[in-house]
Amino acid sequence: MIIIIIGPGGSGKSTLVKSISEILNIKKIISTTSRKIRKNEIDHVDYHFISKDDFKKRIEQNLFLEFDEIYDNYYGIAHNDFNENCIATLTIDGAKFVMQNHDNVIILYLKCSYKICRERMMLRDNINKRCDDLYIRLKKDQVLYRKIPYSCFLVDASMPKENVLTEALRFIKQAYKL
Repeated sequence: MIIIIIGPGGSGKSTLVKSISEILNIKKIISTTSRKIRKNEIDHVDYHFISKDDFKKRIEQNLFLEFDEIYDNYYGIAHNDFNENCIATLTIDGAKFVMQNHDNVIILYLKCSYKICRERMMLRDNINKRCDDLYIRLKKDQVLYRKIPYSCFLVDASMPKENVLTEALRFIKQAYKL
């Protein structure tokens, strides 16, 4: 069982991954990032926090299954962190790669309005620049989502998080006949 969560910044991906991981008792893949740690985050629990230089070296060494640069920071999943019974947050390109190279994969796309993502990001980061860049990213994600050649479960991430979790679990149970 490989569950991939994709969606724009502020859509609730990390919250959903943590909840599903605990409920289904599957491994949560911890992404590596070059961004600064936020309050309430724990290194090697929420992310593997490393410097940009270290991240770039790991890219050169081909240590990532997938990576992307978002808001001047790198995010990626290391090859050695990934396994066949896991849940992960990936980019759309990363999700395509996993679908092409692994069986038993489902993708949940968290669709969320620009307004709600922006509000969540403001609460989380209190950074206007990133929120302004979010509009462009949301538009790009919407176009890319339409081009995913695989079936995706579309989850309305504008709902309260309990409802998002219920909807996501329903799709997972349907896909894996749990």
